[in-house]
Amino acid sequence: RKEAKAALIKSQLGGLTFAEAAEKYINLNKSKWKTLKYTETWASSIKTYAYPVIGQITIRDIELQQIVSILEPIWTAKTETASRLRGRLENVFDWAIVSKYRTSENPARWKGYLDKVLPSPHKIATVSHHKSMPIEQVGSFIQQISKTSAIASKALIFLILTATRSNEVRGATWDEID
Repeated sequence: RKEAKAALIKSQLGGLTFAEAAEKYINLNKSKWKTLKYTETWASSIKTYAYPVIGQITIRDIELQQIVSILEPIWTAKTETASRLRGRLENVFDWAIVSKYRTSENPARWKGYLDKVLPSPHKIATVSHHKSMPIEQVGSFIQQISKTSAIASKALIFLILTATRSNEVRGATWDEID
């Protein structure tokens, strides 16, 4: 009975390839993503790195080693890209599991899977922050940039004086200003 049930489930799953699953996932979610550029970046990373390795393999047959073979070549050289790609792969596999195209575990999951075979991205990628301006120079810097009439210089002065994040300054609306 167990073999018959497994055969029935397998026949019902169909032969959805990873590429087809990724396309379905992207099409379902692109309306909730903020920009077209984000959608394009999302799709491009999967097409560039995952499709050559697993694109034509049915999503139910993909194993951990295949995910490792996608990520390992870029894990240390392009850590941020690899980390984002891993998350995107995990999302596609989660969708496939929920949609019943896959019955086994998510091979792109970090905890308990990939963290056992790849080093932590935080340990291999060195983050280099922009240096801050010495406080003594801020006044003369503001005087210098206030001489221009460019909106960018006004936005930068606003950012400095309010200690606001740059995306909050760029996206500010008049009703937020007191």
